Amino acid sequence: MMKTLDFSQLNLQNIFDKWDKVHEEFKQYPKQSLGHRSYLCEKIIESESNSKLNYLVDHSLGDFIDNNGLYYESKEVKDAFKRHTTPEIVVKNFRGRCLGKPSKTYDYLIVWDRDRRMVAMFDHEYIDQKMMVKDAVITVKLEITKAIRVKSLSEILL
Repeated sequence: MMKTLDFSQLNLQNIFDKWDKVHEEFKQYPKQSLGHRSYLCEKIIESESNSKLNYLVDHSLGDFIDNNGLYYESKEVKDAFKRHTTPEIVVKNFRGRCLGKPSKTYDYLIVWDRDRRMVAMFDHEYIDQKMMVKDAVITVKLEITKAIRVKSLSEILL
């Protein structure tokens, strides 16, 4: 098994600080611009990853690839770590009629909670088990204890 990304290799302080600025700026923009906000936030992850993550723009296998060839999907989720399970996270939007569970693309899902300054990583096998097929989307609710990595900014500052 290849070694996954270690969150200590990311400059999480800078990621969250820069995200705050992007989110503040985008408060004045219409909802149609949220895709661009996501793009900017993912570029920030890449720039603060110490060359560990390369951003893949519109790639079918995920948002990032690491130096070991592992693919990562990244989701910023409001209140992701407010409880012991995440809110529903859309992992696939068919923008119409649902085509069922998708085949495996990424290796790991990284979930970010900007307000709580926390990040967690889940393997695809767990994600696949938790997928709920809905009308036009596939969602998951994840138990935080099932994360293979969790890091909070408060841990970094101690």
